[in-house]
Amino acid sequence: MAISEDLDQFNKTMARSEDQRRADDGLTRHERQRERRSAKAFDGDDEMVILYAELDRISGESQNR
Repeated sequence: MAISEDLDQFNKTMARSEDQRRADDGLTRHERQRERRSAKAFDGDDEMVILYAELDRISGESQNR
């Protein structure tokens, strides 16, 4: 659709698509991201700990303060 529609039409198409998807699960984008959060810790070399985390933007930004 991005190829066949002008920018305004495509924005409206994407908004309708997002509304339909939201209606399916009832969750906001942030709620879906929060559900996908995860963190794993591993023992590394030289008594170090390796941390792998996927956080939603709000959680990630609060960790940088």
